Amino acid sequence: MRFPASHCRVLSIAAPERKVTIIHATNTALVAWAPSYLAEALGFYHDEGFAIERVSSGSGPASVTALISGSGTSVLNPPGELLVAVARGLGLKIIMAQANYQTLHLVISKQFAERHWVAEGMPIRERLAAAQNFKGFRCGITAPGSSTDYAARAAFKSAGLDPVADVQILPLGSTPSALAAMRNGNIDGFTAASPAPEMAKLQFGAMIYFSVGRDEIPGFKPMAGQVVGVRNADIEKGPDLYAALVRADVKAMRYIIQEPRAAGETLQKARYE
Repeated sequence: MRFPASHCRVLSIAAPERKVTIIHATNTALVAWAPSYLAEALGFYHDEGFAIERVSSGSGPASVTALISGSGTSVLNPPGELLVAVARGLGLKIIMAQANYQTLHLVISKQFAERHWVAEGMPIRERLAAAQNFKGFRCGITAPGSSTDYAARAAFKSAGLDPVADVQILPLGSTPSALAAMRNGNIDGFTAASPAPEMAKLQFGAMIYFSVGRDEIPGFKPMAGQVVGVRNADIEKGPDLYAALVRADVKAMRYIIQEPRAAGETLQKARYE
């Protein structure tokens, strides 16, 4: 199935009456947000009658806090912080998930990998054994309580290290800051979602050491990927808007499945060029 050519760009005629503000945890264009980016680029949001505004909060916890405080229409976030907020009765609801799991990775610098004699392709048991000697590892995360924080702690704990006593967990505020810190040699690695780990590998020769996709960070693979969170009060007042938002995202998800090459090319042009 191929969508009409008219869906290969953002439509600008007949401006939509409504505006939807989506809160993101970072201003980095995460691959995990592809359904939402494609729904915008292919005109699916426009077809539902609304335009998209995107704002960055700086971290997962900050994005959920912003939603609770009344900012934005919805938040596109890893599930951890939103699930905690829902469980605490903070007036939020998760209306959909956009992936089976969160694409998080623990990346180590080329220099650190060489010092510890580790390389791409090593079996997981060898990487776990080698990681026992990573004491003093300086690991960048976005913010305390974020998915990058929890993933880093889970990864080191699985290797027999104390995340508090044996390694340094360093909040850097954003993924671009982690890339800069690795380039400057100020950290030994970081946890982040794609595409930052792949960028570190291409630009600096970094190594993706543990990956959620390979089920190497305990407890993370069973958790859904990016989810859409909203305020209960808003969805009760305007259910049609949120139904339209879900329809557009689902249409984009189907497009990714049915036309992966075209979807990838559109995403590249829309967000990475």
